[in-house]
Order: sequence, then C-alpha cells, then structure tokens
Amino acid sequence: MGVYVHIPFCAQKCHYCDFYSIVVGGRREFQAVTDSYLSSVSREALYYRSRLKKGAFSSLFFGGGTPSLLDPARLGEFITFLLTNLPFEKEPEITLEANPATLTAAGLQYLAEAGVNRISLGVQAFQDELLADLGRLHTKADVLKSVDLIRGAGIDNINLDLIFGLPGQSLAMWEESLRTALDLKPSHISCYSLIIEEGTLFHKWSKQGLLNLPSDDEEAAMYDTARALLPRAGL
Repeated sequence: MGVYVHIPFCAQKCHYCDFYSIVVGGRREFQAVTDSYLSSVSREALYYRSRLKKGAFSSLFFGGGTPSLLDPARLGEFITFLLTNLPFEKEPEITLEANPATLTAAGLQYLAEAGVNRISLGVQAFQDELLADLGRLHTKADVLKSVDLIRGAGIDNINLDLIFGLPGQSLAMWEESLRTALDLKPSHISCYSLIIEEGTLFHKWSKQGLLNLPSDDEEAAMYDTARALLPRAGL
C-alpha cells in the first residue's frame, strides 16, 4: 500500500496539463494557502489513521501540481508528521515530483533529511523550443543542473518524465531527448504519449488548427525508438 498526496499548486499552468492545479500569485499568499492546505491534509490523515485496521504503507508519493514549489522546510515538517502519525514500513520509498526550475541544493538537503529518497523530474523534452511551447518554466540546462543537485543531496533514485508526440517534435528530437536522458543514468525513465485533453490550451489550439502535431506514423516511430533504446540501457 502507498499514500499519495496531491499538491495542487503551480507557478503557471502548462499548456497540455489537465491535472487539477491552481496558480497562486505572490509569496505571502502562496505561503498562507499552502500552509492552510497542508494543515487540512494533516487533519485528513489523522481521520483515516483511526480507521486503518492493519498493515503498513510502503511508499509516500507527492504529486501535483508542483510539489517542489513548497517551502522545503515546511514540506519536510509535513513529511515527518505523516511518517509519525501513519503506519509506514521502516524505510518507505518517498517520492517528490519536481520541476527542474524549482530545486536548490539547500532545499534538497532539507528534503533528503526528512526522508525523501526518490525524485521524479518533469523533464518532458531536452529542446528549449519545445519546452517553451509546452509552457514549461525550465530549460535543458536546468535539468542537467537539477540532476547534479539531487545526487549531491544523496538522492540516487531519479525518474525522468519524457513526452513524445509533441507539436513541432521530430523523430530526431525525440531520439536526442532519449539519449540525453540515458546519459544522465537515471534509475527510471517514464515515456508518455501526448494526449490532447479538453480544457487545456492545447485542446483549444488544436480545435483552431494551430498545433503542428506529428503524424500517427511518426508518433509510432517515436514509440518504437523508445522501445529499442531503453532496454539496451537496462531500463
């Protein structure tokens, strides 16, 4: 069993994302909203604790949204609260989804000391032009720096998220992203096919004929490329 905690806050909404999230402006407002949210989740955790009859959780996963936007010290306190008040196994896997533009050495050290032992980086692509088109705030350079910072904090379990079938993405670009990701030697690479979801900017632009999406054959070739490259690297 595992515990999932949704952190629904983002600096801005990505053009393709339909997960529930809100953009909170201003540092003071953000701090107040996130503190209130974590307090509410803490009360919910206590409610469910009283109803758990047996068993222990093997994992704790923070998804979003952008969990790495939260103040690392406050998030560390929240992790300690959950580990103390819910039945976890002795050494649970604790994962934090992170935007590469939000990580710092000091923040990662806080999180590592609180028990975070796995980081899932939302890379998506290694071409800055594609990242800008996605509405992402990070660059390729941010990703490379983040991986070094994560390992510097003693966290070696790293997942990299990649998306294929992006507007303007060629097969060569996709292969470049895969090879760059492999060069970083992560523990895991998650590859997702872009899905145009209702309610997103991409859905609106698609209806207006403004997205230059790869053909079905091109997207299939991207999938086949991932299937060919990743097993060779043991992934």
